[in-house]
Amino acid sequence: MSTSQKLLLSLPVVLLLLYQATFIAPSYFLRLIPSMKTYHILNGSIGVLYLSTLFFLLRRMWSYTTIDRKLKADWTWNLILFGWITTFIYIWKKDKEFHAMHLTHK
Repeated sequence: MSTSQKLLLSLPVVLLLLYQATFIAPSYFLRLIPSMKTYHILNGSIGVLYLSTLFFLLRRMWSYTTIDRKLKADWTWNLILFGWITTFIYIWKKDKEFHAMHLTHK
């Protein structure tokens, strides 16, 4: 995966973190989101972006046919349950390792 792809896949996770940080200071949150309609649109947009990233990463991981299914299943559950933390780890580290493992087993 190229660096530009990694940055593009990391963007929804960064947006999610920035959005969650607004809950620390509610006064800034009110300036950012003036109405409930805006709040729902923002929630939906960030959710769709994050879920599409998650779907892409899971699909990419499961496309490596020579990697052990247990390892892929463990990383699937990690990505689903621990969200943004493991998403960064997978994008920037594990995908390269999985790709290398896939190439060595061919």
